[in-house]
Order: sequence, then C-alpha cells, then structure tokens
Amino acid sequence: MTVNMYGSNPRSLDDLLGSLDPDERGRTRLLDAHENTQMQELSINRMPQTSWGTIDWERLPPLERREVRLFEEAERLLTEWIRKYFSPDFPVVIFWGNLVVPSVEMPSVAAANHSDEILDTGYDLWIFGPKDAVLIEYYHEGTMTVWRVPARCDADAVDHST
Repeated sequence: MTVNMYGSNPRSLDDLLGSLDPDERGRTRLLDAHENTQMQELSINRMPQTSWGTIDWERLPPLERREVRLFEEAERLLTEWIRKYFSPDFPVVIFWGNLVVPSVEMPSVAAANHSDEILDTGYDLWIFGPKDAVLIEYYHEGTMTVWRVPARCDADAVDHST
C-alpha cells in the first residue's frame, strides 16, 4: 500500500473512540501520514523485521514474551503490560497492521482501560511509548511481546544489559 492509502478507513476506530470518556477522547487523536511515519521511525523501524512483517524477536531478545490463546487473556495481558511498561498518563501510539486504519495517540491510562477495543480494531498491533522507549507487539497468532526500543537503528549494536 502506498502512503496515500494510510488512514483511509477511520471508521474502523468508531468502537474504540466511542468507548472513550470525554476526557480520554479530548486527549486522543489520529495521526496523519507524516506523524505516523515519524512514530514508526522512532519505534517499529528500529527493529529487525521478519519476512512476514513482524518484529524479529529472535535477533533482539524481548523483555517479556507470552503466548495467549483466548481474547480475554490477550486483553488482560495487554492491560497489565501497558500499566507496567508505560508511564502513567503519558501518550502512547497505537499502530495496526493494516495501513488503512489510522494510528492513534492516546494517554497510556486510556489505552489500558480500553485494551479490548484496541485488540478488536485489528489483528496485529504495536503500541509504542515514546517517553519510555518501549514497544508492545500483538501478533494475530497469539504471541504478545514487549521490548525496549534501541536508541538507534543499528539493532545489532543494542545493549541488552539494561
């Protein structure tokens, strides 16, 4: 898909956006194509990729990785990890595996409160906390992984001791 397809289906976010309370909605926004690209450059694009489009966690050991089988289990774990790894009330950016769904920036607290709607929006997703330099990936086959994003794009030079 080309960049002009990015965000062409914002209605796919209706359930998520409709579930937010007025304060959460006032602090949530859709990223335009340029902002989306900038956030990807700070997060997903710093990670090695597999040929099927997921982050290659074999090359960069994660902080945590779990297999989840049920939607409720994925929802519970996503909520737990958002609260554990992202600073409260700082923004996180949510990317879905389908470019027609615009990426969303929202407070981490709102993301934790609405993890079910976030998961319902798309099969594959990534949540990036710019302040914390942490990325959570949910892959549709039931793998959920969290990793600290390297400060630069050279993934082989990452110090994993922290």
